[in-house]
Amino acid sequence: MKFILSIFFTFVFVAAANADNLSDKIKIGSNAKTSELEIRYNSNSKRNITANVVITDAEGKAVGAFTCEIKKGSNAVCLHDALNLKEGIYTVKMTTKNKISSTKIVLFK
Repeated sequence: MKFILSIFFTFVFVAAANADNLSDKIKIGSNAKTSELEIRYNSNSKRNITANVVITDAEGKAVGAFTCEIKKGSNAVCLHDALNLKEGIYTVKMTTKNKISSTKIVLFK
């Protein structure tokens, strides 16, 4: 079964005095080896950062949530079971201590 994924990016940032030097952009794409969706994110932080990820549907209902560790450099965080979601528009929001980044995805099956 093939999935077609259209991605629309929206970003929300929370201002903070001592930001974690994270990239302003999160990207969602599929991993060619596993066919699972991933969040791709860059960090220049000198320390690991904990991030909370929440996936919500078009009505704002949370359909998935998990915590991940962001390390210095390029990161790829798997969105487990994202392809099991129904067709529709979803928002993926990643929240760290000082920043909120989000992107919308449209899933077609």
